[in-house]
Amino acid sequence: MYFIPPGDGRSMTKEWKTKKSPNKTCRTHRAMFISYLPTGGMIASNSVEATCQPTIVSVLTMGKPDIRLHAPPTHGDLTVDRSGYLYDAAMRRAVLETGGEGSVEVFEALAALRLAAKRIHDAMERFAEGHGLSESRLRVLTRLCHRPSRQLPLGALAEGMDVTPRTMTDIIDVLERDGLVKRVPDPADRRSVQAVITEAGLERINAMRRDAMTKQAAVAEGFTGDQLVQLRHLCLLLVRNLSSDQEGS
Repeated sequence: MYFIPPGDGRSMTKEWKTKKSPNKTCRTHRAMFISYLPTGGMIASNSVEATCQPTIVSVLTMGKPDIRLHAPPTHGDLTVDRSGYLYDAAMRRAVLETGGEGSVEVFEALAALRLAAKRIHDAMERFAEGHGLSESRLRVLTRLCHRPSRQLPLGALAEGMDVTPRTMTDIIDVLERDGLVKRVPDPADRRSVQAVITEAGLERINAMRRDAMTKQAAVAEGFTGDQLVQLRHLCLLLVRNLSSDQEGS
């Protein structure tokens, strides 16, 4: 559900107004599902249909089809191994049946990440909807809230959230209609338009703080401080590996 210090994280999302196909929806899982809420905590999330079964393995391996075949959806058949660590028995069987003995650890780790990301997304969607927002609109408000000037050019918002300018325009249209954001001219560039969070937008974000903090505590229940540091570290190692792979392709 919700963790990572506030800042300019990147993640993929779209303002889905109608049902999209699983293929289109699942592409939003790129960039490690990170967005932010003004609680000092992180929100790992993404905008995806609840019925979608995204294949994180294909994303983390830059979409190589031979690897996707080795990673069917995780079934949640959780078992404890001899060392006391959880693993998904159904996933392990699937990997072994397809001849992936040499990469069991990699596939199992990526499958676990995929399952966690799906649950994170579902929780994030419920959280945003419970406060009258979509996940993408919530992230726009949060980004604007964290800016000293409370505003950003629409182009910068689109780039930071890794969406198209058209998608960002649609998001801002809804926020402006609801009185949470307004458009203003950019004094430094007449071709640019900036989005400014309104007082109503700030009130909406501030009202969500306590609820977000409660949910953060519930998600992190049972984790030690060292485990949370390791979780953060390992996730960011994956991000770094993905960035290097993308730059080299």
